[in-house]
Amino acid sequence: MSRSILIIVEDYPSFENSYPMAYVHTRNKLYLQKSSNINISVLSFRAKKSYLWEGISVFSEKDIDKLNIQNFSSIVSHAPNIKNHLRFIRKYSLQNITFFLHGHEVLSVNKYYPKPYSWMKEKSSFIRDIYDYFKLKIMKNIFIKNKNFKFIFVSNWMKEEAFRCLRINNLPNSYIIHNPISEVFSENYFSDILENKKYDFITVRPLNGSKYCIDIVYELAKKYPQYKFKIIGKGDFFKFNTKLDNIDWDNNFYKPSELLFHLNQAKVALMPTRLDAQGVMMCEIAAFGMPIISSDISICKEMLRDYDQAYFISNEFPEKEFDEIIKSGIVFMPNVKSRSVLLEKFDINKIITQEIEVILSVKK
Repeated sequence: MSRSILIIVEDYPSFENSYPMAYVHTRNKLYLQKSSNINISVLSFRAKKSYLWEGISVFSEKDIDKLNIQNFSSIVSHAPNIKNHLRFIRKYSLQNITFFLHGHEVLSVNKYYPKPYSWMKEKSSFIRDIYDYFKLKIMKNIFIKNKNFKFIFVSNWMKEEAFRCLRINNLPNSYIIHNPISEVFSENYFSDILENKKYDFITVRPLNGSKYCIDIVYELAKKYPQYKFKIIGKGDFFKFNTKLDNIDWDNNFYKPSELLFHLNQAKVALMPTRLDAQGVMMCEIAAFGMPIISSDISICKEMLRDYDQAYFISNEFPEKEFDEIIKSGIVFMPNVKSRSVLLEKFDINKIITQEIEVILSVKK
């Protein structure tokens, strides 16, 4: 019997912009590939009119109102907010809902997110605190009252911190299911032929968000002029910081299949972070079999603890650990067993199957 799923999102890829919440669209396509007995419709609150995107029907709210919402056997809410998601859920008294909790929607933003770079416009912290107080209070009240609700977190860290912010001990139907990695990284292997490497370190990061630590990469490049660094990412960092001679900045966005070429030009991935619910790109690079340096924070340890070519530096004093890692020597020996643990951990087929099972299940 065919099952109909309604996916609720704030925004969705469209003809005007193919990037918003693209990870949700990727999931939706995989659900359809994995299961022949489900139908998927998307409600995008940003959509002004309905449209078809790569075979998936995307509805505006005014058009979805014309449908019989109760015909959907399951509802999925990605990154729920109180302005639209929870309002819509209450409007129709929706029951069998799976909430994907990705980060900011269940965190006190000012307590977790790092201070923006000086050139970025900073929102009022007072207003943010007030909003988050009511956001978390409303979320908590709705979440704990309905035993049909299910909750998917991408990491144990995300789950623990969400519970802390919501001031709850548990949500009965909670699951930890990691974001999957692109099959491009699992089907290919990093080249460890060091003579062919053009760069010592490569970083793939947005340049504007302080949580992605491009400032740490910059300071390490300044301290170690003997090493060549490649930075791939768009943003304004180098409008306000002089580009160093040992930094090659590639102001582009690459698809995973295109990114492999650039990763193979470097010896080590340098991917520090101040905050992540999982850090998918970090996981993909590690699963690719490349040595990686990331931050000594709990989420990075949770994701990469089984990978013996992962190294960790302090965000406060990165030079100390970085210097120790360089002096002790980075391992460039391919370890099939170590990599296979990550491939299993982030396997796309296993993860999609788990998600479908949770979404279609009915709690009583």
